[in-house]
Amino acid sequence: MKKIILISIICVVLLVSSFIFFYTTEKPKTSSKPIRVVPLEISEKNKVIEAVEKNSLVEDIPSSGIIAIRFYSFQGEERIWRDEFLISKQGIVREGDPDLNVYLHAKYIEELTPENLCEILGKANSEGDMSIQTNKNKILLAAKFTGLLKHRDCLAA
Repeated sequence: MKKIILISIICVVLLVSSFIFFYTTEKPKTSSKPIRVVPLEISEKNKVIEAVEKNSLVEDIPSSGIIAIRFYSFQGEERIWRDEFLISKQGIVREGDPDLNVYLHAKYIEELTPENLCEILGKANSEGDMSIQTNKNKILLAAKFTGLLKHRDCLAA
């Protein structure tokens, strides 16, 4: 009899706590403002493609790994999204589910070369113009991307 009462109390507590969690947590605010996307100029796209495909960092991406680099700029206080490039061990690819999303201010494209890609990423990171995000397990990603450890100075976020 005591077990039944104890189990009943636990069930009631779980139901009440789940109700509180699901119905009282604040819902994310959505913006009615449309997101602006402005493509990069062809010369900017070519500069990014050349810098990425001829850089040794790409060779160290695991064969099943994909990194997305998404550029942005600002017009006044508004963030303007620019093109995104998916990078794999083979270079730029057209599709895939990125393991890492790198957001980089487009002002760095002008000075980007295959020789200074890591330096530019490090500079952007130190100036707050780069962020790296993922929705994947960070421990599994660390194991998967061990080949990029030698580039940690430019990718540390």
